[in-house]
Amino acid sequence: MKGRASPMRVMAPAVRLQKRMMESENLRRAARAAGFFAAGMLCSKAVIFGRHAPFGIAAAAGCPRSALWITALGSAVGYLLPGGSPMTARYLAALLLFTVLRFLLGEISRFRNSTLFCAVITAAPIFLTGALSAIFDGSTVQTWALYLTESVLGGATVYFFRRTGLLL
Repeated sequence: MKGRASPMRVMAPAVRLQKRMMESENLRRAARAAGFFAAGMLCSKAVIFGRHAPFGIAAAAGCPRSALWITALGSAVGYLLPGGSPMTARYLAALLLFTVLRFLLGEISRFRNSTLFCAVITAAPIFLTGALSAIFDGSTVQTWALYLTESVLGGATVYFFRRTGLLL
């Protein structure tokens, strides 16, 4: 039986390959999570109309369901960092409301992969928190129009993120 390798020697490269694959899989998952976290953080820093920032919520809505929590965390960190919108508490409340809605209603199979569903449950908390802010501040019709425009823009951004995400 000279010349034949023992089963232990044959298995050693297979075990090493399996370890490398596991390390590579963990590295891929960590890089994916870091990418979604960074996307949420960067999107939440984008400001329109001088003080409105619905894009962090849209980033959380546009990501796959498996990355919802890490993207929402990145968006929350981005909203808390200085230099963004002055309405941080409002966006954190809208982000929390959206995340809970998507997590709870996402279990319903009809809504799970619906782009329209994600756009609506993104626009609704943005408008709701804006409306509450407008009610308590005694705002004008122009402010209400800005909040409505912001919520529609947030929903449209989700639609864009979801559709382009399918291309990647």
